[in-house]
Amino acid sequence: MVRCGLDDEKLIKILAELDPYAIRSIDISYNPLITSTGYLALSNYILDPCCSLTDLNVEGNCMKDRNFQILTVALQEYKCIEVLNISKNDLTDHYAEDFGKMIEINKQLRVLFAHYNRFMGKGGSFIAKAIQSSLNL
Repeated sequence: MVRCGLDDEKLIKILAELDPYAIRSIDISYNPLITSTGYLALSNYILDPCCSLTDLNVEGNCMKDRNFQILTVALQEYKCIEVLNISKNDLTDHYAEDFGKMIEINKQLRVLFAHYNRFMGKGGSFIAKAIQSSLNL
């Protein structure tokens, strides 16, 4: 579903049709029309007890901090993500501490892409400490 003009309505319809038992990877990268409504729907999908998702790619979605926070909260509860790509989303230090906690909590996380964001000293420090304490990253 890369660069396909996904908006909230389309994403919600697609997520409703995806079998949470069968889906291991979701790539909705480069779909900047997704807003907080879509990220809430994605978070609800991730938090479904039947969810078997291991790979999530939201690169280039212009997510910004508020939508990133919605996703981070869900990923703090769902501890099975192995590959996460949040690159090119104009993210800042605002929720970096929560993101660091998610990294520490999620022991399955093996690969993290977070390039071309705007994490600075304080946020970068939270993230670096979390990565340092991770056994798999």
